Amino acid sequence: MSLSIVDLVMERLPAEMVAKIASALSLERSVGQVAIGVMAPSMLGALVAKAATVDGALQLSNVVSQQDPSLLDKVGDILGGKYQSLLIDYGSQMAGQLLGAPVKDSLLAAVCARSGIGAKDAKSLLGVVAQKYHADFAPLL
Repeated sequence: MSLSIVDLVMERLPAEMVAKIASALSLERSVGQVAIGVMAPSMLGALVAKAATVDGALQLSNVVSQQDPSLLDKVGDILGGKYQSLLIDYGSQMAGQLLGAPVKDSLLAAVCARSGIGAKDAKSLLGVVAQKYHADFAPLL
């Protein structure tokens, strides 16, 4: 059995983390799972497309290097705490910088359509997922 890169990315959000994210955002676990299942491969595809150009790769590197590393170490601990809104805001801003506004908006619309969550919840989820993936993969860049 072969694994795809999407499978490897999805492994970084095990069921316990999905449950914690969903709970912190007041979403049902199954809804969070569906939303993340739409979001993760879409984010990956957009990032791969951006990294395929020299300018895009430089932009990705710059955005990743500008993030607060102390936030990255504590993504799981921040959920549900007093700094959760900061995590969401940073992640949402980072996703906008990495993906660009049109791609980010399309991604959020797809998540809303497939999972049934509202735009505000989708944006919050994107912020958390972007920070989680950044924490996992930034050291590899």
